[in-house]
Amino acid sequence: MYIVVAVCAVVLLGIGGFIGWKYLSKDRSFKKNADSKVLSNVHISRSEDYSLKKIAEVVKGCNNLGDFHEGRARFHKNEKSGFVDKMGNVIVPAKYYSVADFKEGRAWVANRGEELDEYWCGYIDLDGKEVVPIKYRAALGEGGYLEINFSEGLAAVDMRTNNHDSPVYGYIDKMGNEVIPAKFGYVEDFKNGIASVRFDFDNPAVYIDKTGKVLTAKELKSHHEIVTFWQGDKMGLKHLDGNVVVPGEYDIIQNYSEGMAAVCKGNRWGYVDSFGNNIIPCLYHSRLFYDNGVMDDWGEYGAPDEANDFHEGLVMIMKNGKAGFLDKQGKVAIPFLYERAKDFSEGFAAVKKAGKWGFINKEGKNVIPCQYDKVASFREGLVAVVKNGKSGYINTKGKEIVPFIYDKPEDWEPLHDFHEGLAVVRKNGACGYVDKKGKSTFDFI
Repeated sequence: MYIVVAVCAVVLLGIGGFIGWKYLSKDRSFKKNADSKVLSNVHISRSEDYSLKKIAEVVKGCNNLGDFHEGRARFHKNEKSGFVDKMGNVIVPAKYYSVADFKEGRAWVANRGEELDEYWCGYIDLDGKEVVPIKYRAALGEGGYLEINFSEGLAAVDMRTNNHDSPVYGYIDKMGNEVIPAKFGYVEDFKNGIASVRFDFDNPAVYIDKTGKVLTAKELKSHHEIVTFWQGDKMGLKHLDGNVVVPGEYDIIQNYSEGMAAVCKGNRWGYVDSFGNNIIPCLYHSRLFYDNGVMDDWGEYGAPDEANDFHEGLVMIMKNGKAGFLDKQGKVAIPFLYERAKDFSEGFAAVKKAGKWGFINKEGKNVIPCQYDKVASFREGLVAVVKNGKSGYINTKGKEIVPFIYDKPEDWEPLHDFHEGLAVVRKNGACGYVDKKGKSTFDFI
Protein backbone atom coordinates (compact mmCIF):
# COMPACT_ATOMS: atom_id res chain seq x y z
CA MET A 1 0.00 0.00 0.00
CA TYR A 2 1.25 3.50 -0.72
CA ILE A 3 0.06 7.00 -0.27
CA VAL A 4 -0.09 9.38 -3.20
CA VAL A 5 -1.32 12.91 -2.70
CA ALA A 6 -1.63 15.10 -5.79
CA VAL A 7 -0.75 18.76 -5.76
CA CYS A 8 -4.45 19.53 -5.56
CA ALA A 9 -4.46 17.68 -2.23
CA VAL A 10 -6.78 14.89 -3.32
CA VAL A 11 -5.80 11.76 -1.41
CA LEU A 12 -6.05 8.46 -3.24
CA LEU A 13 -6.15 5.73 -0.67
CA GLY A 14 -6.80 1.99 -0.70
CA ILE A 15 -9.42 -0.09 1.07
CA GLY A 16 -9.13 -0.79 4.75
CA GLY A 17 -7.16 2.09 6.21
CA PHE A 18 -8.33 5.66 5.79
CA ILE A 19 -11.84 7.05 5.52
CA GLY A 20 -12.50 10.65 4.64
CA TRP A 21 -15.37 12.28 2.83
CA LYS A 22 -16.05 9.62 0.19
CA TYR A 23 -12.69 7.88 0.35
CA LEU A 24 -11.28 5.02 2.40
CA SER A 25 -7.61 4.03 2.39
CA LYS A 26 -6.21 1.38 0.48
CA ASP A 27 -4.59 -5.92 4.81
CA ARG A 28 -8.69 -18.29 12.49
CA SER A 29 -9.97 -20.81 13.88
CA PHE A 30 -11.16 -24.22 12.79
CA LYS A 31 -13.10 -26.93 14.53
CA LYS A 32 -11.49 -30.29 13.87
CA ASN A 33 -13.83 -33.15 12.99
CA ALA A 34 -13.08 -36.22 15.09
CA ASP A 35 -14.69 -38.46 12.49
CA SER A 36 -12.58 -37.21 9.59
CA LYS A 37 -10.66 -40.47 9.29
CA VAL A 38 -13.79 -42.37 8.27
CA LEU A 39 -15.05 -39.81 5.76
CA SER A 40 -13.61 -40.68 2.35
CA ASN A 41 -14.42 -37.26 0.93
CA VAL A 42 -12.55 -35.37 3.64
CA HIS A 43 -8.93 -34.43 3.02
CA ILE A 44 -6.58 -33.05 5.65
CA SER A 45 -4.18 -30.19 4.99
CA ARG A 46 -2.05 -28.75 7.81
CA SER A 47 -4.41 -30.34 10.37
CA GLU A 48 -7.38 -28.49 8.84
CA ASP A 49 -10.38 -30.59 7.80
CA TYR A 50 -12.37 -29.87 4.67
CA SER A 51 -14.98 -31.63 2.58
CA LEU A 52 -14.83 -30.95 -1.13
CA LYS A 53 -17.98 -32.98 -1.66
CA LYS A 54 -20.05 -30.88 0.72
CA ILE A 55 -18.52 -27.63 -0.48
CA ALA A 56 -19.44 -28.68 -4.03
CA GLU A 57 -23.10 -28.95 -3.06
CA VAL A 58 -23.07 -25.37 -1.77
CA VAL A 59 -21.10 -23.65 -4.52
CA LYS A 60 -22.81 -25.33 -7.48
CA GLY A 61 -24.30 -22.59 -9.62
CA CYS A 62 -22.31 -19.79 -7.98
CA ASN A 63 -20.98 -17.11 -10.30
CA ASN A 64 -18.29 -15.93 -7.89
CA LEU A 65 -16.32 -17.39 -4.99
CA GLY A 66 -13.89 -15.95 -2.45
CA ASP A 67 -10.73 -17.31 -0.87
CA PHE A 68 -10.94 -18.95 2.54
CA HIS A 69 -10.13 -16.71 5.49
CA GLU A 70 -10.49 -17.87 9.07
CA GLY A 71 -12.11 -21.04 7.75
CA ARG A 72 -14.86 -19.29 5.82
CA ALA A 73 -15.27 -18.21 2.21
CA ARG A 74 -17.83 -15.97 0.60
CA PHE A 75 -19.98 -17.24 -2.25
CA HIS A 76 -22.24 -15.32 -4.61
CA LYS A 77 -25.45 -16.88 -5.91
CA ASN A 78 -28.56 -15.32 -7.43
CA GLU A 79 -27.09 -11.83 -6.97
CA LYS A 80 -26.66 -12.30 -3.22
CA SER A 81 -23.69 -13.30 -1.04
CA GLY A 82 -23.23 -15.67 1.87
CA PHE A 83 -20.53 -17.76 3.59
CA VAL A 84 -19.57 -21.43 3.61
CA ASP A 85 -17.04 -23.13 5.89
CA LYS A 86 -14.45 -25.75 4.91
CA MET A 87 -16.72 -28.63 5.88
CA GLY A 88 -19.37 -27.37 3.48
CA ASN A 89 -21.65 -25.95 6.15
CA VAL A 90 -23.54 -22.83 5.08
CA ILE A 91 -22.63 -20.32 7.78
CA VAL A 92 -24.79 -17.64 6.20
CA PRO A 93 -27.10 -18.22 3.23
CA ALA A 94 -26.80 -15.96 0.19
CA LYS A 95 -28.83 -13.04 1.54
CA TYR A 96 -26.53 -10.01 1.56
CA TYR A 97 -25.94 -7.55 -1.24
CA SER A 98 -22.22 -7.51 -0.49
CA VAL A 99 -19.82 -9.11 2.01
CA ALA A 100 -16.11 -8.93 2.87
CA ASP A 101 -13.65 -11.62 3.98
CA PHE A 102 -13.40 -12.47 7.66
CA LYS A 103 -10.78 -10.68 9.71
CA GLU A 104 -10.40 -10.80 13.48
CA GLY A 105 -13.46 -13.04 13.67
CA ARG A 106 -15.79 -10.54 11.98
CA ALA A 107 -17.00 -9.98 8.42
CA TRP A 108 -18.49 -6.79 6.99
CA VAL A 109 -21.91 -7.34 5.40
CA ALA A 110 -24.18 -4.88 3.59
CA ASN A 111 -27.64 -4.57 2.08
CA ARG A 112 -29.37 -1.94 0.00
CA GLY A 113 -31.49 0.73 1.63
CA GLU A 114 -34.68 2.27 0.41
CA GLU A 115 -32.81 4.70 -1.82
CA LEU A 116 -31.09 3.27 -4.89
CA ASP A 117 -27.70 4.69 -3.94
CA GLU A 118 -28.00 3.91 -0.23
CA TYR A 119 -26.36 0.94 1.46
CA TRP A 120 -26.27 -0.09 5.09
CA CYS A 121 -23.70 -2.29 6.76
CA GLY A 122 -23.00 -4.31 9.90
CA TYR A 123 -20.85 -7.26 10.96
CA ILE A 124 -21.32 -11.00 11.49
CA ASP A 125 -19.27 -13.40 13.62
CA LEU A 126 -17.81 -16.75 12.57
CA ASP A 127 -21.14 -18.45 13.27
CA GLY A 128 -23.01 -16.05 10.99
CA LYS A 129 -24.69 -14.10 13.77
CA GLU A 130 -25.18 -10.38 13.19
CA VAL A 131 -23.29 -9.13 16.22
CA VAL A 132 -23.31 -5.61 14.81
CA PRO A 133 -26.74 -4.86 13.32
CA ILE A 134 -26.98 -3.52 9.78
CA LYS A 135 -27.62 0.07 10.78
CA TYR A 136 -24.58 2.05 9.63
CA ARG A 137 -24.25 3.79 6.30
CA ALA A 138 -21.69 2.06 4.12
CA ALA A 139 -18.70 4.27 3.34
CA LEU A 140 -18.55 5.35 -0.27
CA GLY A 141 -15.20 5.18 -2.03
CA GLU A 142 -13.94 6.01 -5.49
CA GLY A 143 -14.78 2.53 -6.82
CA GLY A 144 -18.00 1.97 -4.88
CA TYR A 145 -19.01 1.03 -1.36
CA LEU A 146 -16.09 0.01 0.82
CA GLU A 147 -15.52 -3.04 2.97
CA ILE A 148 -14.20 -1.81 6.32
CA ASN A 149 -12.52 -4.50 8.41
CA PHE A 150 -11.80 -4.54 12.12
CA SER A 151 -8.29 -3.59 13.10
CA GLU A 152 -7.03 -4.27 16.62
CA GLY A 153 -10.58 -4.90 17.76
CA LEU A 154 -12.12 -1.66 16.45
CA ALA A 155 -13.77 -0.57 13.20
CA ALA A 156 -14.62 2.91 11.96
CA VAL A 157 -18.25 3.45 10.94
CA ASP A 158 -20.28 6.35 9.62
CA MET A 159 -22.62 7.35 12.46
CA ARG A 160 -24.33 10.38 10.89
CA THR A 161 -28.08 10.59 11.35
CA ASN A 162 -28.89 12.62 8.23
CA ASN A 163 -28.12 11.13 4.85
CA HIS A 164 -27.43 14.57 3.38
CA ASP A 165 -24.79 15.49 5.95
CA SER A 166 -21.09 14.81 5.45
CA PRO A 167 -19.93 11.50 6.98
CA VAL A 168 -19.14 11.61 10.70
CA TYR A 169 -17.08 8.67 11.88
CA GLY A 170 -16.65 6.96 15.20
CA TYR A 171 -15.39 3.54 16.26
CA ILE A 172 -17.23 0.41 17.39
CA ASP A 173 -15.93 -2.71 19.09
CA LYS A 174 -16.62 -6.27 17.96
CA MET A 175 -19.95 -6.42 19.79
CA GLY A 176 -21.17 -3.19 18.22
CA ASN A 177 -20.59 -0.93 21.21
CA GLU A 178 -19.86 2.63 20.09
CA VAL A 179 -16.67 3.07 22.09
CA ILE A 180 -15.40 6.25 20.41
CA PRO A 181 -18.14 8.80 19.61
CA ALA A 182 -18.87 10.09 16.12
CA LYS A 183 -16.90 13.32 15.75
CA PHE A 184 -14.38 12.78 12.96
CA GLY A 185 -14.48 13.63 9.27
CA TYR A 186 -11.45 11.50 8.47
CA VAL A 187 -10.20 8.35 10.18
CA GLU A 188 -7.64 5.59 9.82
CA ASP A 189 -7.40 2.05 11.14
CA PHE A 190 -5.83 1.50 14.53
CA LYS A 191 -2.23 0.36 14.44
CA ASN A 192 -0.15 -0.31 17.54
CA GLY A 193 -2.91 1.15 19.68
CA ILE A 194 -3.32 4.50 17.93
CA ALA A 195 -5.14 5.92 14.91
CA SER A 196 -4.80 9.09 12.87
CA VAL A 197 -7.98 11.18 12.66
CA ARG A 198 -9.15 14.64 11.65
CA PHE A 199 -12.13 16.45 13.07
CA ASP A 200 -12.53 18.01 9.63
CA PHE A 201 -10.36 18.68 6.60
CA ASP A 202 -9.58 22.23 7.65
CA ASN A 203 -7.58 20.95 10.62
CA PRO A 204 -4.42 18.82 10.72
CA ALA A 205 -4.47 15.15 11.64
CA VAL A 206 -4.14 14.18 15.28
CA TYR A 207 -3.63 10.80 16.92
CA ILE A 208 -6.02 9.14 19.32
CA ASP A 209 -5.82 6.07 21.53
CA LYS A 210 -8.53 3.43 21.88
CA THR A 211 -10.46 5.57 24.33
CA GLY A 212 -10.65 8.43 21.82
CA LYS A 213 -8.19 10.58 23.73
CA VAL A 214 -6.09 12.93 21.58
CA LEU A 215 -2.43 12.18 22.30
CA THR A 216 0.15 14.89 22.93
CA ALA A 217 3.57 15.04 21.25
CA LYS A 218 5.10 13.86 24.51
CA GLU A 219 2.77 10.85 24.66
CA LEU A 220 3.56 10.02 21.04
CA LYS A 221 7.31 9.78 21.69
CA SER A 222 6.86 6.18 22.84
CA HIS A 223 5.49 5.28 19.41
CA HIS A 224 8.15 4.75 16.77
CA GLU A 225 6.06 4.84 13.60
CA ILE A 226 7.20 7.10 10.78
CA VAL A 227 4.58 8.88 8.67
CA THR A 228 4.53 11.11 5.60
CA PHE A 229 3.90 14.85 5.68
CA TRP A 230 3.59 17.65 3.16
CA GLN A 231 5.89 20.63 2.87
CA GLY A 232 4.45 22.75 0.09
CA ASP A 233 4.00 20.37 -2.83
CA LYS A 234 6.70 17.94 -1.65
CA MET A 235 6.58 14.99 0.72
CA GLY A 236 8.77 14.15 3.69
CA LEU A 237 8.85 11.71 6.61
CA LYS A 238 8.53 12.38 10.32
CA HIS A 239 7.97 10.63 13.62
CA LEU A 240 4.52 10.88 15.16
CA ASP A 241 5.78 13.48 17.63
CA GLY A 242 6.75 15.77 14.73
CA ASN A 243 10.47 15.06 14.62
CA VAL A 244 11.48 15.19 10.94
CA VAL A 245 13.28 12.15 9.52
CA VAL A 246 13.32 13.16 5.86
CA PRO A 247 12.60 16.79 4.83
CA GLY A 248 9.97 17.56 2.22
CA GLU A 249 11.93 16.95 -0.96
CA TYR A 250 10.18 14.05 -2.73
CA ASP A 251 7.23 13.95 -5.12
CA ILE A 252 5.96 10.61 -3.78
CA ILE A 253 6.82 8.58 -0.69
CA GLN A 254 5.38 5.12 -0.15
CA ASN A 255 4.89 3.30 3.15
CA TYR A 256 7.79 1.49 4.78
CA SER A 257 8.26 -2.16 3.94
CA GLU A 258 10.97 -4.19 5.66
CA GLY A 259 12.51 -0.96 6.94
CA MET A 260 12.76 0.72 3.54
CA ALA A 261 10.46 3.29 1.90
CA ALA A 262 10.29 4.00 -1.83
CA VAL A 263 10.79 7.67 -2.72
CA CYS A 264 10.35 9.40 -6.05
CA LYS A 265 11.86 12.50 -7.65
CA GLY A 266 10.41 13.35 -11.03
CA ASN A 267 9.81 9.90 -12.47
CA ARG A 268 12.78 8.12 -10.91
CA TRP A 269 12.68 6.03 -7.77
CA GLY A 270 15.01 5.26 -4.90
CA TYR A 271 14.72 4.06 -1.29
CA VAL A 272 15.39 5.51 2.16
CA ASP A 273 15.93 3.60 5.38
CA SER A 274 14.23 4.18 8.74
CA PHE A 275 16.84 6.83 9.60
CA GLY A 276 16.06 8.80 6.44
CA ASN A 277 19.30 7.85 4.68
CA ASN A 278 18.90 7.74 0.90
CA ILE A 279 20.47 4.29 0.59
CA ILE A 280 19.32 3.78 -2.99
CA PRO A 281 19.47 7.00 -5.06
CA CYS A 282 16.54 8.01 -7.26
CA LEU A 283 17.94 6.49 -10.45
CA TYR A 284 15.42 3.81 -11.35
CA HIS A 285 12.04 3.51 -13.02
CA SER A 286 9.00 1.57 -11.89
CA ARG A 287 7.18 -1.07 -13.92
CA LEU A 288 4.26 1.35 -14.32
CA PHE A 289 6.53 3.87 -16.00
CA TYR A 290 6.98 1.44 -18.90
CA ASP A 291 3.47 -0.06 -18.78
CA ASN A 292 1.45 3.16 -18.51
CA GLY A 293 3.77 5.88 -19.71
CA VAL A 294 3.58 7.82 -16.45
CA MET A 295 4.66 11.40 -17.04
CA ASP A 296 5.59 14.42 -14.89
CA ASP A 297 1.97 15.38 -14.24
CA TRP A 298 1.23 11.99 -12.65
CA GLY A 299 -1.57 10.08 -14.20
CA GLU A 300 -2.21 12.02 -17.40
CA TYR A 301 -1.32 8.98 -19.52
CA GLY A 302 -1.91 6.25 -16.95
CA ALA A 303 -2.21 5.44 -13.26
CA PRO A 304 -0.15 7.38 -10.70
CA ASP A 305 3.34 5.98 -10.50
CA GLU A 306 4.11 3.30 -7.92
CA ALA A 307 7.32 1.44 -7.14
CA ASN A 308 7.63 -2.08 -5.79
CA ASP A 309 8.30 -2.56 -2.08
CA PHE A 310 10.99 -4.76 -0.53
CA HIS A 311 10.05 -8.41 -0.15
CA GLU A 312 12.28 -10.98 1.52
CA GLY A 313 15.21 -8.56 1.52
CA LEU A 314 15.13 -7.66 -2.18
CA VAL A 315 13.22 -5.19 -4.33
CA MET A 316 12.29 -5.38 -8.01
CA ILE A 317 13.15 -2.23 -9.92
CA MET A 318 13.70 -1.35 -13.57
CA LYS A 319 16.54 0.28 -15.46
CA ASN A 320 16.70 0.95 -19.20
CA GLY A 321 13.52 -1.05 -19.68
CA LYS A 322 14.81 -4.18 -17.94
CA ALA A 323 13.87 -5.61 -14.53
CA GLY A 324 16.31 -6.68 -11.84
CA PHE A 325 16.63 -6.78 -8.05
CA LEU A 326 18.53 -4.67 -5.51
CA ASP A 327 19.39 -5.48 -1.91
CA LYS A 328 18.99 -3.08 1.03
CA GLN A 329 22.47 -1.66 0.49
CA GLY A 330 21.56 -0.71 -3.07
CA LYS A 331 23.74 -3.39 -4.63
CA VAL A 332 22.52 -5.28 -7.68
CA ALA A 333 21.56 -8.70 -6.34
CA ILE A 334 20.08 -9.98 -9.60
CA PRO A 335 21.07 -8.27 -12.88
CA PHE A 336 18.69 -6.28 -15.07
CA LEU A 337 17.99 -9.06 -17.56
CA TYR A 338 14.23 -9.47 -17.63
CA GLU A 339 11.34 -7.91 -19.50
CA ARG A 340 9.30 -7.88 -16.28
CA ALA A 341 9.52 -9.43 -12.82
CA LYS A 342 7.36 -9.86 -9.72
CA ASP A 343 8.23 -9.61 -6.02
CA PHE A 344 9.87 -12.49 -4.19
CA SER A 345 7.49 -14.80 -2.35
CA GLU A 346 8.52 -17.94 -0.47
CA GLY A 347 12.03 -17.63 -1.92
CA PHE A 348 11.04 -17.34 -5.58
CA ALA A 349 10.29 -14.51 -8.00
CA ALA A 350 8.50 -14.69 -11.32
CA VAL A 351 10.49 -13.30 -14.27
CA LYS A 352 9.60 -12.77 -17.92
CA LYS A 353 11.82 -13.43 -20.91
CA ALA A 354 10.87 -13.62 -24.58
CA GLY A 355 7.24 -13.09 -23.63
CA LYS A 356 7.08 -16.09 -21.27
CA TRP A 357 7.20 -16.36 -17.47
CA GLY A 358 9.32 -18.57 -15.23
CA PHE A 359 10.87 -18.38 -11.76
CA ILE A 360 14.25 -17.59 -10.23
CA ASN A 361 15.61 -18.04 -6.72
CA LYS A 362 17.42 -15.41 -4.66
CA GLU A 363 20.75 -16.34 -6.24
CA GLY A 364 19.28 -15.44 -9.61
CA LYS A 365 19.23 -19.04 -10.81
CA ASN A 366 16.42 -19.87 -13.24
CA VAL A 367 14.82 -22.76 -11.33
CA ILE A 368 11.63 -22.99 -13.43
CA PRO A 369 12.02 -22.24 -17.17
CA CYS A 370 10.23 -19.30 -18.77
CA GLN A 371 7.42 -21.17 -20.50
CA TYR A 372 4.16 -19.83 -19.04
CA ASP A 373 1.81 -17.21 -20.43
CA LYS A 374 0.71 -15.87 -17.04
CA VAL A 375 1.78 -16.58 -13.46
CA ALA A 376 0.97 -15.59 -9.89
CA SER A 377 3.40 -15.75 -6.94
CA PHE A 378 4.10 -18.73 -4.70
CA ARG A 379 1.83 -19.19 -1.72
CA GLU A 380 1.58 -22.26 0.50
CA GLY A 381 4.21 -23.96 -1.68
CA LEU A 382 2.29 -23.78 -4.98
CA VAL A 383 1.76 -21.19 -7.69
CA ALA A 384 -0.96 -20.71 -10.31
CA VAL A 385 0.29 -20.63 -13.90
CA VAL A 386 -1.26 -20.52 -17.38
CA LYS A 387 -0.03 -22.57 -20.34
CA ASN A 388 -1.68 -23.28 -23.69
CA GLY A 389 -4.84 -21.48 -22.65
CA LYS A 390 -5.43 -23.43 -19.43
CA SER A 391 -4.46 -22.80 -15.81
CA GLY A 392 -3.04 -25.17 -13.22
CA TYR A 393 -0.62 -25.19 -10.29
CA ILE A 394 3.02 -26.21 -10.00
CA ASN A 395 5.36 -26.65 -7.03
CA THR A 396 8.77 -25.10 -6.42
CA LYS A 397 10.40 -27.80 -8.59
CA GLY A 398 8.17 -26.92 -11.51
CA LYS A 399 6.22 -30.16 -11.16
CA GLU A 400 2.55 -30.05 -12.19
CA ILE A 401 0.46 -30.64 -9.06
CA VAL A 402 -2.93 -29.39 -10.20
CA PRO A 403 -3.49 -30.32 -13.86
CA PHE A 404 -3.94 -27.73 -16.58
CA ILE A 405 -7.67 -28.27 -17.01
CA TYR A 406 -9.05 -25.03 -15.58
CA ASP A 407 -10.12 -21.85 -17.35
CA LYS A 408 -7.52 -19.15 -17.65
CA PRO A 409 -8.66 -15.82 -16.21
CA GLU A 410 -9.32 -12.79 -18.36
CA ASP A 411 -6.34 -10.50 -18.87
CA TRP A 412 -7.62 -8.13 -16.17
CA GLU A 413 -8.37 -10.93 -13.68
CA PRO A 414 -5.77 -12.27 -11.23
CA LEU A 415 -4.91 -15.92 -10.76
CA HIS A 416 -6.06 -17.29 -7.41
CA ASP A 417 -3.52 -18.32 -4.76
CA PHE A 418 -4.04 -21.10 -2.27
CA HIS A 419 -5.58 -19.97 1.01
CA GLU A 420 -5.84 -22.40 3.90
CA GLY A 421 -5.24 -25.36 1.60
CA LEU A 422 -7.81 -24.54 -1.11
CA ALA A 423 -7.80 -22.34 -4.24
CA VAL A 424 -10.60 -20.91 -6.34
CA VAL A 425 -10.74 -22.24 -9.92
CA ARG A 426 -13.12 -22.10 -12.87
CA LYS A 427 -13.94 -24.94 -15.22
CA ASN A 428 -16.08 -24.39 -18.30
CA GLY A 429 -17.23 -21.16 -16.71
CA ALA A 430 -18.31 -22.72 -13.41
CA CYS A 431 -16.70 -21.83 -10.06
CA GLY A 432 -15.20 -24.32 -7.62
CA TYR A 433 -12.27 -25.14 -5.34
CA VAL A 434 -9.22 -27.35 -5.78
CA ASP A 435 -6.92 -28.78 -3.10
CA LYS A 436 -3.16 -29.34 -3.11
CA LYS A 437 -3.56 -32.90 -4.34
CA GLY A 438 -5.41 -31.80 -7.44
CA LYS A 439 -8.83 -32.94 -6.23
CA SER A 440 -11.62 -30.45 -6.76
CA THR A 441 -15.28 -29.77 -6.12
CA PHE A 442 -15.87 -30.62 -9.80
CA ASP A 443 -15.06 -34.25 -8.96
CA PHE A 444 -18.34 -34.39 -7.03
CA ILE A 445 -20.64 -32.73 -9.56
